[in-house]
Amino acid sequence: MSSLPLFDTKNEPKIASSVEKFFKDYKVMELLRRCGLRKSKGIPLWSI
Repeated sequence: MSSLPLFDTKNEPKIASSVEKFFKDYKVMELLRRCGLRKSKGIPLWSI
């Protein structure tokens, strides 16, 4: 059984901005909406 990698809090902002850029560049949120995927409340989908 493999172990999970440790969460790197030092690079968290850099990773988060990279993920956000990917979502914007490839219009991931638009694609999810077109597929009918929505959340009702809570944490914003893009932040997950």
